[in-house]
Amino acid sequence: MALLLITFTIGCGGDCLLLLPRSDDLSGYDHRWTYRVGADLGFIDRHRIGFAFHPVRFDSGPFSYEGESYELYYGFDLTRTFYSGPLRLFLILGGCHHPWRLKFQGEIMQLPTGKVDFKDWGYFGGIEFNYRPIRFLDLRLGGYYYYLLSEHFDRLGFDDHDEKYVALYSGLRIRL
Repeated sequence: MALLLITFTIGCGGDCLLLLPRSDDLSGYDHRWTYRVGADLGFIDRHRIGFAFHPVRFDSGPFSYEGESYELYYGFDLTRTFYSGPLRLFLILGGCHHPWRLKFQGEIMQLPTGKVDFKDWGYFGGIEFNYRPIRFLDLRLGGYYYYLLSEHFDRLGFDDHDEKYVALYSGLRIRL
């Protein structure tokens, strides 16, 4: 007789991120180190749903692209069907909201059409390697690809492109 136990876990933690710009609008901007904090709810030791936050900033001389990323994501453990050890590989998919500003020498840029202060929506995906040395601690290493949809042709013109960047990270998560 089989007994199915449905288990729930709550996790929270932080990561150190390396952000790498990858779009035409961000070409010429430097990479940047930042942090991310988040929490998630895991169930059946295979799925997890979570939210996270991290600041975004890229610099190029006197210009800077600054913003925040608010994320909602779903993670699926690809290894649990054939392996039950401490190493795991997660597929992560999610959506994000990105309020951002373009600054020149620390001040928000002003165009004839208004300030360069926008809110974009986007999506991201990636993989995460997860090592659980003890039951309540996860060590994480992974990468995400972000694609932000640009809809500001009225204020920036048709030369505006969708923003893209890659986030490589490592961090830890406490599981309760």
